[in-house]
Amino acid sequence: MLGVAWLGAGALFQRAFAAPDPRPEFSATALGDVLDFYFGQRDAADDASIDIVVPLEVSLGELVPFRVSAPGVEKIAVLCDANPEPLVMAMDQIRGNPAVLVGQARMERSGHLACFALRNGRLGRAVRRVDIAGSWRDVAE
Repeated sequence: MLGVAWLGAGALFQRAFAAPDPRPEFSATALGDVLDFYFGQRDAADDASIDIVVPLEVSLGELVPFRVSAPGVEKIAVLCDANPEPLVMAMDQIRGNPAVLVGQARMERSGHLACFALRNGRLGRAVRRVDIAGSWRDVAE
């Protein structure tokens, strides 16, 4: 009987620390909502100064390595349109110039890895397509 009570207490302990992130940008399911919550705007223009290095294709189930750099930005975020929750990584306390984000993204299917950066109140973006080998590809893409 004591073992059952201990197991129940353990389940409560895990649930208490498994709460979702309270920041809305991390739980948003639409790319536009992430941009609204994190940057306060949706309209972004192509920005050639944002550099994204990512493989064009990875195997199904692999993490997608990426490196993003953007000079003179106040906030930066990496998003993926192939996931139910598009925000991959964000940084808003940038000390260096350029801002550099290095990480790995899990992608559920082929899609786009995009970087959005806020500079002088304007939102810029750069986008790269990543194909997942072994997953279904839409003919229209």
